[in-house]
Amino acid sequence: MSGNSVWLLGPGINSAESAAPTIDEALEGGRLSAVSLRTLNLAETAMREVDMTAVFTALSTGRTPHVETLSIPELYSEAFASAIDSGHLSDLREVALVDRHQTGEVGIVTRSLMSGRTPSLRTLDLEITAYDSEQGEMNDVLGALAEGYRAGSAGTLEDLNLFFETTGVPLLPGPLREFGNALGSGRGSSLRRLSLSRLVDMGWDRG
Repeated sequence: MSGNSVWLLGPGINSAESAAPTIDEALEGGRLSAVSLRTLNLAETAMREVDMTAVFTALSTGRTPHVETLSIPELYSEAFASAIDSGHLSDLREVALVDRHQTGEVGIVTRSLMSGRTPSLRTLDLEITAYDSEQGEMNDVLGALAEGYRAGSAGTLEDLNLFFETTGVPLLPGPLREFGNALGSGRGSSLRRLSLSRLVDMGWDRG
């Protein structure tokens, strides 16, 4: 831990597993509120599902209300969405998360982030991997973003980075069109940077 930040770095899975219970206990016990925790970076870890869920559950208690930057290596459950829905992460300004296992949770989390419960959110960085015929995750994310813009609850977002890694999976024009139309409604006026990248079998496809 340094200053107002907690960085849990890998690549050793053993160190990540041993540190995770300590972090969620500190979060749940309110011990990190004394240092006004601003950044929680778990991006380089190999944390187990049970430990990630425990961290998210601890965040939902409201004992770390000032977290602004959150980097997550993987989603396994709806615990992060529940933490957002609790209203105790309203100071979030930057979120980066990854889904390489087609859990379906990124779409759920994106919908929570776009619900208006994170009014300070400025940067959203999503990385999704899809294989074979699976494309529901990508469609869910684009649909959730479109809903947020149509509802006017994504108005503070300034930097949106979407990275899709696809193998044999077409990115259907319908969800992209829906997202584009929502942006064109005028309720995405705060957006300063939009990056849409797709890594396909033959290389990069950028937009």
